[in-house]
Amino acid sequence: MTRKRMGIALLAAMAATTMALSACSNNTGNKNNDPKPATTNEGNTTNNSTEGTNNAPVTIKEGEYPTLGKEELKFSFYVNYDWYAPVGYGNDPTTKWLIDTKKVKIDEISSGGNAQQKFGTMVAGEQYPDVIQLDRGSKEFKSLVENGKLVALDDYLNKYPTFKELLDPETLNALRSPDGKIYGLPNWANSTRNPSQTLGNGWLVNRKVYKELGQPKLETFDDLFAFLKQVKAKYPNIVPIDTGNVTNGAPMLIDYIYAGMGDYRTAAPASSVVGGGRANMESGKIESQFEDPAYKETWQFLNKLFREKLLSQDTFTQKAEQFKEKINTGRIAIMAINDAVGNGKEANNLLGENGYDAIPLIHKAGVDVSKVKNGTVGTLGWNLDVITTSAKDPERIFEFLDWFASKEGQRIMNYGPPGLLYDEVDANGAPIDNEKAKTITDQEKQDMKLFNFRPIGSWNNTVILDAKTAQDPSKEAWDSKASKFYGQFVAKDINGDQFNGLLGMDPNSEAGVASQQINQIALKAHTKLFYAKDDATFDSEFETYKNEVNKAGFDKVLEYQNQVWAENKKQQGIK
Repeated sequence: MTRKRMGIALLAAMAATTMALSACSNNTGNKNNDPKPATTNEGNTTNNSTEGTNNAPVTIKEGEYPTLGKEELKFSFYVNYDWYAPVGYGNDPTTKWLIDTKKVKIDEISSGGNAQQKFGTMVAGEQYPDVIQLDRGSKEFKSLVENGKLVALDDYLNKYPTFKELLDPETLNALRSPDGKIYGLPNWANSTRNPSQTLGNGWLVNRKVYKELGQPKLETFDDLFAFLKQVKAKYPNIVPIDTGNVTNGAPMLIDYIYAGMGDYRTAAPASSVVGGGRANMESGKIESQFEDPAYKETWQFLNKLFREKLLSQDTFTQKAEQFKEKINTGRIAIMAINDAVGNGKEANNLLGENGYDAIPLIHKAGVDVSKVKNGTVGTLGWNLDVITTSAKDPERIFEFLDWFASKEGQRIMNYGPPGLLYDEVDANGAPIDNEKAKTITDQEKQDMKLFNFRPIGSWNNTVILDAKTAQDPSKEAWDSKASKFYGQFVAKDINGDQFNGLLGMDPNSEAGVASQQINQIALKAHTKLFYAKDDATFDSEFETYKNEVNKAGFDKVLEYQNQVWAENKKQQGIK
């Protein structure tokens, strides 16, 4: 599924960022929730902004943002994904603080559950939001660049401090479009200077259910099947295994079953033909999944789980809110999902000891476990924030995003504004818990929705989280531990940046037309594969799926992807 691939080490950061503050019982301290300026442990007030000028070639110093907090900034923000819903800017302590203190007002635009249609409407009407978050190297991104709808960011990158310090020269070069300019800020970009390896996606098991069943071995798919049968027999009100979201007709679980087949099968770009072919790290070619016996085996296993009523029967119809309700009430025994850390953290805050635990990757018996991986390394991050030519003041928008990616911005994204749960920060910029942070309940903390608004994430997120943990390692939050746990399953010898732009074909080209047709074929075929009533029906549906995809021109898609992959490897010095 393309989302997970793009998340390449979302990337743990994103999920890991949900690190919880310590919690006990009562709510005391700053009861009126009015934020106040934070001070360092030396007692100096944290500087929100200083005097300055926007006239190039001035270089802004770290912590200095000339207009932020002084002049009102308004802009619209759109996330180009079906699954994303606006968070309700201004309805939580963090975004209220951004409005009141930083004078930033953001108009969130929803995809309405159909990002492709929404984006098409924008293009047809020449009405673009000021900021769009979208997949790096996608056809939508390339179209915006080619049609002159994006603002080049090079001058701003040289002027403002955070991304200038964070992004390696190699990363900057990889972000450049054919005209040599940079049009997008990487969301959750990493750095070669970052020693941490974290990841946000993986398997979660219901702690209470697992313990009551005697903590059986959960290493292979055979073990998993036996566990699910036990759950179904003993817990009629609990879903044995849930697949989470479905994107482009591909259930999220397929990524994890296919990964469990070994041989780096989820290196890139996807475990669904919607994302193109499978990168075979042995042959160095992007090949058709239909030529890989493990691909059919993956779908057969999912069909088996569905037919046995071990997998959610509402897989293709459940809404994100329904999945969230199931996990937050402990009604799922085991799952493999992309934001396992974020979802697990939220559920654990509500369920306490009856929450969820991270477990190793489950795999097929007999495969080389060292090649069963959950992601790859890289510095380009997940996706991009781009500023369109519709923006009235693109530099001030960049100024805000650069600040948000700073240590201060990432701290506020995670822990809320100063004066809420902390009044001081340590020498590394991590918050020092105030009395309220030490006594607030998990439910009260969850209700604050501190991690709700995430316009852009950066490596500084990890810096702040590590510094917070270092204050008292014994109090390291569950989500911090989980992200590090999942990080051990990353393919450290595979740089995922080499797969940038594999779906960026011109929609009017042979590959582009074929890709669109294949997407429509997959939407119908995946449902049929799930609902196949017996093995013979499954085999027939799978063969039909294969033939239709090939007839649509899958070879053209593979040809394009192999060309892009070769160019990326050459540019990045990867053999």
